Amino acid sequence: MPETKEWRALPRALFGALFDPLVVVTVMTAASLIFAVLEVTGLGFSKRVLAFCIAVAVVGLITVIYQVRRLYRLDMARTLLNELLTEGTEITQSVDDKVIQGTEAIREWCAKVDVVLRKYLGESYVKRFHQGGSNTQGAASMTVWKNNHRLETLATFLTELK
Repeated sequence: MPETKEWRALPRALFGALFDPLVVVTVMTAASLIFAVLEVTGLGFSKRVLAFCIAVAVVGLITVIYQVRRLYRLDMARTLLNELLTEGTEITQSVDDKVIQGTEAIREWCAKVDVVLRKYLGESYVKRFHQGGSNTQGAASMTVWKNNHRLETLATFLTELK
């Protein structure tokens, strides 16, 4: 997607994911459990205590990585879909229903949306996006009305991602 700059949204998405309350609570809980176990055992490092502390740390790390990845993908999807929603609205407002170049612009926009939906949300979102009409039906089917339906579907996706 050359027109949509994913890298611009990267710092915000990562920062938001790392400081998400669930991520912070998970890190604090894992660290507290490790410190509590070490305090109860008198800071004695037996193999059993060390194995337990390592297991807690690994489970906490896996949970944090999973949550950060999930939040990152959702934030990136929201950011890119917002940009594409704006672009799609501009295309729809500038297109005359009978102009072939307009239908080509709609088709190109739909292809961009397909890429973002597949990458961040999955194939089911792509199918839902095209329920109002397929972009392979030909130029006559790429109407402004169908594009308005697709814009409404994208707006629905954005409300689902909040």
